[in-house]
Amino acid sequence: MFAPPPKINIIAINSMNPEKLIEFYWEFGILFNKERNESGQLFYSYTYDALRFEIYEVFKIEDTSKNLAVTFFIDTIEPYLENLKLKGYKEIVVIWIKDNLQYTRLNDPDGHTIQLVTQVTAIKST
Repeated sequence: MFAPPPKINIIAINSMNPEKLIEFYWEFGILFNKERNESGQLFYSYTYDALRFEIYEVFKIEDTSKNLAVTFFIDTIEPYLENLKLKGYKEIVVIWIKDNLQYTRLNDPDGHTIQLVTQVTAIKST
């Protein structure tokens, strides 16, 4: 019997600085809702289609998320980078293009790798 592979439903980050992460991801238009789970733990959630992006507040360094990487497909990269640079984010890797996709890589305030990808339209010569 064949079953389709599972779909990713939740990406969760455990952070000692959730407010900094929320401010960072807000620059990409991600607006979080403040919630508490059944045990009373504070967390923030954003839902897009069937994917839920959550940030949990933790109080011990050993409980934080490590080495997470997230890619966002966006319309255009430059306005996001300009806003981030104005906010003081300096860890931005030079943009590169491969297979008609434009990429850039940076780190969120907790050090997780964030990659921005956008479609590049071919420039027509006249």
